[in-house]
Amino acid sequence: MSVDIIKNLAAGVLTDSAATIYEAPEGKTVIVREIALCNTSASSVHVTFTVDGTHILCERALDANESYFVKLNLVMPAESILAGEAETTAVIDYYISGIEVA
Repeated sequence: MSVDIIKNLAAGVLTDSAATIYEAPEGKTVIVREIALCNTSASSVHVTFTVDGTHILCERALDANESYFVKLNLVMPAESILAGEAETTAVIDYYISGIEVA
C-alpha cells in the first residue's frame, strides 16, 4: 500500500513568456494543492497559469511586494502540462505543492 505525500512539485521564477513549470509524470495523476506566488518588484505585475492551455489564473495582478496563495484541488492527468508567465521577467517567485498518485 502506497502513501500519498504532499510535496514540492516545482519552484522557480516566472519569465515573460509562457513556459512549462511542471509536467505530470507518465503513469501518474497529480493533484496540485497550492501555488504560492511572490512579487519581488516595486511594481504591480500580472501573472497567468494554464493547464494544457486552459487558464486556471488569468492576468491576476500582484501588487508590489505582494504574496498570493492559490488554494486548489486541481487534478492533472499523466503528462499534463502546467505553464506560467508574468508580464515582467524574473520578479515573480513561485512554489507549487501537490500530490503525485499512481
